[in-house]
Amino acid sequence: MQQLSVSQLAALKQELRTQNLQQRFIIIHLCDQQHGAFYLITDYQRVIALKTKHKHVQINIVQDIVPITNRLAYWAVAQQAFTARPWDLALQQQLLQCTNAVLQENHHPSNTDFPWNASDTFDHPVEQ
Repeated sequence: MQQLSVSQLAALKQELRTQNLQQRFIIIHLCDQQHGAFYLITDYQRVIALKTKHKHVQINIVQDIVPITNRLAYWAVAQQAFTARPWDLALQQQLLQCTNAVLQENHHPSNTDFPWNASDTFDHPVEQ
């Protein structure tokens, strides 16, 4: 993953703070029999969409407020890149690493695998 300059990082974090005022970032834990259990960083609107679309999946909010940190900024970059090219395995791994970095920073277990590795996607970001 490319390194962001100090000014790029500051600008991105400010953008995330602004976005956070409208769609607060949260960490959720999802569990279902087909895909197992994993953690995602998301917002409340996506949780509502996931609960509506996947009624059989147990979804719990495990952290209501996610601090805007450098790790969250890199997660946002990885999330955006993956959304543009979801078939790119390198981007999947970057997103997994960035997600795990945010999870660790917030004292949650890491995901061992990327939840969208299977051809039968759970809820691919492009589907939103």
